[in-house]
Amino acid sequence: MKIIIAEDDKISNIVIANLLKKWGYEVVNFYDGREAWKYIQSAQPPFILLSDWMMPGFSGIDLIKKIKTREYENLIYRILLTAKNTVQDKIEGLEYGAQAFIKKPFDPSELKSQIKIGEKILNFESAQIEQNKKIQLYAEKMEKLAEERAKQLVHSDRIATIGLLSAGVAHEINNPTTFISGNVQIIKQYWPIIEKYLTSQIPNSAENRPKLEMIIEEMPEILNDIIDGVKRISKITASLRRYACNDTTRKSKANINNSLDRSLELVNNKLKYNINIVKNYTLEINKTMINENEIEQVFINIFINAADAMGKSGGDIVITTRNNEEYIEILIEDSGPGFKNNDVKKIFIPFFTTKEPGKGTGLGMSISQKIISEHNGKIMAENCEKGGARFRILLPIRN
Repeated sequence: MKIIIAEDDKISNIVIANLLKKWGYEVVNFYDGREAWKYIQSAQPPFILLSDWMMPGFSGIDLIKKIKTREYENLIYRILLTAKNTVQDKIEGLEYGAQAFIKKPFDPSELKSQIKIGEKILNFESAQIEQNKKIQLYAEKMEKLAEERAKQLVHSDRIATIGLLSAGVAHEINNPTTFISGNVQIIKQYWPIIEKYLTSQIPNSAENRPKLEMIIEEMPEILNDIIDGVKRISKITASLRRYACNDTTRKSKANINNSLDRSLELVNNKLKYNINIVKNYTLEINKTMINENEIEQVFINIFINAADAMGKSGGDIVITTRNNEEYIEILIEDSGPGFKNNDVKKIFIPFFTTKEPGKGTGLGMSISQKIISEHNGKIMAENCEKGGARFRILLPIRN
């Protein structure tokens, strides 16, 4: 790992450089912030910047602010050497983009510890970037394959690929989510002690009183929000892993309301900003034998088409479930423009699409019809009386 030193005090600079070399690091040292910046612009990340805060002409803060404008900022771990030690100083440094502080005169063991932390973070960031490149390359290969093969075959291949990638992504997300969950629980456990200490500091710190009072007041809610966020991430990754299952033949007795909810979770990012979901579920809905992955694919296709039809202006998606004598009935209605002219008669024809070129394959609804047919059910499309499109799905109670 390369470490760049920017320290105008020559003795300190040499001492730090010798320590780092002794620990096995590659060291490039400068006695001027401006010279360090010239080097950084052409240096290949990842690397650690160890900079003095106060330097004449071009300070450590100036260096960090420059780095924050670059696309590779996540691959440079930024440590400030400073005699400053107040909470306000550290807040200021963090706001500018510092990631760690070492107080002068420094302890070699503290320096070594901070360097190790920076090294681990940079290794993690580098691994994530490499993984993203591999995924991008893989996606490009799949797109090339899509151009070479027939559209129907390509669609099936891409569904399988997305499933595999989703399972991998879900697994990768779960690991850091576990760390976050565990650490925030520890913070919450010790918060009463921290709160008591911060409260005792208020009378002695008039300058920082508003910030301390804000921290004391808002921290419990912040911790709860983090915990809620982690729970939501876990729920989404569980849905992704489940949706990525490759078993396309297994059927089980299922509650269709739960399948609808899982489908909504998977398309939440497309719906959450401008679309209102209204659920008119029959709570005591009959269960039926279905392949949940396939049925959820049908729901996802309908939800995405509804969102695309309503566009940026948004609207409502109303979902109704109810029991009939032999069937479970699912109605999905949107408040979009509905079907034009004879389009409703063509909606299940393979490759028919009303979307712009490149925005859809025209296979989603034909595949959906095939899935429902294989479940001995029916799917119908029509315009609503007050505008918008409606899909009506019938699934047999016993299948």
